Parts: sequence; structure tokens; C-alpha cells
Amino acid sequence: MNKVERITDFVVSLKGNVRCSRYYRPVQKLLDLRSGDYLQAIDDIKTIAAWAKAKGLNWEIETILKRFLELEKLKAEYVRRS
Repeated sequence: MNKVERITDFVVSLKGNVRCSRYYRPVQKLLDLRSGDYLQAIDDIKTIAAWAKAKGLNWEIETILKRFLELEKLKAEYVRRS
């Protein structure tokens, strides 16, 4: 199983019953932004999931791509609340 498939499986496990194929391209973009760092991509997904849950919002992989530049700020906010 390659990195894209592992991250896609992780997203599906968080989101529930969804189509896996829908996530392959956005996950690849996230991995490209993170220079192929699987663990950093997973951490980004966890951060956005926690942020969205705290705000009562739904999230998708595209949310991570849209908020990529804000991730460090969101991580700091999430760590402060924990």
C-alpha cells in the first residue's frame, strides 16, 4: 500500500463511509505540499479534523489544501486548547 492509499484509508476511517477514489488526487496534492512526508500529512488531517469539530463544521481534504498556510496557527490553537 503506497502513501496515498494509506492516507486515503485514514481519511475514510475518520469520515466514515465515503468513496475512496474521490480523495486520491487531493491527498496526492497534500503529499506534494509536504514533500512526501506521510506523518506530516496525517498530522495536518488530524489538525483540520479537530479544528472543524471544535467549530461544528464539516471538513474535506480540500479544506486542508485551502487552509494549508494557516495550519501552523491552527495547530498552535489546538495545542493550547488541549
